[in-house]
Amino acid sequence: MFEAASIILDLLISLIEFVGLCLKFILRKAGFSEQRASKLVNALAWLLLAFFLLSLAALLIKKFLAIKAGLV
Repeated sequence: MFEAASIILDLLISLIEFVGLCLKFILRKAGFSEQRASKLVNALAWLLLAFFLLSLAALLIKKFLAIKAGLV
């Protein structure tokens, strides 16, 4: 089970890296400098990571409150 989760996580990370490289390539073709395109892609990655972590925290809090209220 752990090996399957590890493989899925690796594939997800590879997909995210590929999308980042594609986005950086598109920005370079649109006229952005290499440094500016990298900064923009990094900012977007941090934004997505923050969104994911906040969503995960909200789900955990919701689950904890449901357990505490006896709904689960």
